[in-house]
Amino acid sequence: MSSRNLKIIVLLFSLTGSFSCSKKIDLVNPNGIGAETYNKNVTELTKSTNAAYAVIQATGLIGRRWIELQELRADESKSGGGQLEAPEAQVITGTLDASNAVMADVWPTFYVLILRCNTVIDGAPKATGDDATKNRLVAEAKFLRAWAYWQLATLWGPVPLYKNLVSSVDQTQPRSPVSEIYDFAIQDLKDAEGALPDASAVAAGRVSKGAAQALLGWVYLQRLIIPMRW
Repeated sequence: MSSRNLKIIVLLFSLTGSFSCSKKIDLVNPNGIGAETYNKNVTELTKSTNAAYAVIQATGLIGRRWIELQELRADESKSGGGQLEAPEAQVITGTLDASNAVMADVWPTFYVLILRCNTVIDGAPKATGDDATKNRLVAEAKFLRAWAYWQLATLWGPVPLYKNLVSSVDQTQPRSPVSEIYDFAIQDLKDAEGALPDASAVAAGRVSKGAAQALLGWVYLQRLIIPMRW
C-alpha cells in the first residue's frame, strides 16, 4: 500500500471518529412503544395485564426457580446425590449467598412482575373504554403486585418498594421496612377484593374476589405468627 493511500485511510478514520463522537447515543427508538404512549384504551390495558400474568410462568417464578426456592427449603426435600446442580444444593443445605443462581433469578423476576403491574395501575386512568373493565384489570394487577411484595418480604425481609412506575435510575428506591411492605400488600389486596368479581364470573386463570380474600388472610396470618426479625 502506498503512503498516499495510507494517509487517505487514516484521514477517513479520523473524520469518522470525529463525527461519531459528536452524536448522541442516548436516543429513544422512535419505533418503540413505551409505557407513556401505551395503554390508551381497554384493549391495550388488557394486554398489559396479560403480560403481568405471563411473568408468573417465567423460569424465575413458577416456571422453575421460585418452585425450587420453596420446595428445596422444606424438610421433605433431600439431595439426590452428586448430580444435583450446585445452586440447588446450596438451597437445600442453606449455604446459599447473593451469588446463588436460584435467588438471582427469583428476585429480578418478581420486580419485572411489579413493573408490569405498575404499568397497568398507572396507565388505567388515561385509558379509554369501559370503567368496569378498567377497574377489574387494576384490581388484578394489585393482586399480583401484592403477591410479589409479600413473597419478596418473606424471602428477603426489607426490599425496595416501588409504588408507581419508574422510568429512570434516579428513581431507584432503597429497602423499605418489612412492616411497610406488608402494609402496602394488604392495602393492595383490600382494593382488589373490593373490585374483583366472584369466581363464577371470572375467566379461567384470572384472579377473583375469593383469591384476594384468601391471600389477604394468608398475609395477615403470616405477619401475626412469624416474628419480624429485621
